[in-house]
Amino acid sequence: MSKVSEASEDISDLFESYRKEINIPMFVEFRYLNCPTQKQIYKIGKLNSTLQLITNGVNCTITINEEVFDKLSDQQKKILVSECLTGVKVNDSDVVSLEAHSFTTHPSVLKKFGHVDVIETKETVELIYKQMKDKADEAKANSEPKKRGRQKRT
Repeated sequence: MSKVSEASEDISDLFESYRKEINIPMFVEFRYLNCPTQKQIYKIGKLNSTLQLITNGVNCTITINEEVFDKLSDQQKKILVSECLTGVKVNDSDVVSLEAHSFTTHPSVLKKFGHVDVIETKETVELIYKQMKDKADEAKANSEPKKRGRQKRT
């Protein structure tokens, strides 16, 4: 079983300072935790409505492996904090949700081709799929509606 504890005040302050840059509304409550046995540098999770009630309105938990996090440069910390918080979305009805990461690739591909070309390629692929879906939806809308019911006997 992992030993989870409250994260240090430094972690909380760091996340809260970048939260303002990303414009996450202040009513969204975070709880910052430390898990020294966690294999990922951070995990973010959204609490269900029951847990939000029990925790006095905490919407999301962010669990950090502080031992690893503290060994990073300030720039690397900023990148990870930004990556973590960017997925937090609030809609017009003030409903908080987490958006999944949309970009994955191997580090060797990034080293070989550079991040700009890889990102452009990923975006182009997404655009092609969107165009194909739009075209299929348009074709479906323009096709004759199928007749329902029994066919007439001849």
